[in-house]
Amino acid sequence: MRAWVWLATFLAGLLGGALGLLLVLPLGLVVIEWVVFPLALAVGALLAGLAAGWVGTWLAGDGTRTRLVVVVAASEVAGLALALVVLGVPAFRQVILGPVIGIAIVSALVLAIVASTATMVLRRPRAESGRDLAVTLALLALALVGVPAVVILAGLAGLTGA
Repeated sequence: MRAWVWLATFLAGLLGGALGLLLVLPLGLVVIEWVVFPLALAVGALLAGLAAGWVGTWLAGDGTRTRLVVVVAASEVAGLALALVVLGVPAFRQVILGPVIGIAIVSALVLAIVASTATMVLRRPRAESGRDLAVTLALLALALVGVPAVVILAGLAGLTGA
């Protein structure tokens, strides 16, 4: 695949990752950062993987499709690694106690790089029947149900408050 296709998938992944992070991070006003930051990274990784995967499929000129589930899984692993680093290293932990826009931008960049690179590498023949739309809708539904569920469980565990 060409470099401009990678760039397009990168930009799509960046927009998806940033959107996911910026939709969930404001919950940090009422939920402890140990819960919100990994949750935001999970949603950001999901949207980055889906966006990069779909753009990669649409722009592929070689007759292949993105292995969408594997791309999303790679993005989620990157999100988990970011969460472990940010929450595990004391210097980074201090960063998320203040304005989180800097760490959100860096996280979105990392997620976009992983998602776009995985999109370019993890391909399958277009002839294979894929259920990409059903998988996409199921993952988005899981995120829509999962975020409120995590916030409710955090509230029940006493990890919320304003």
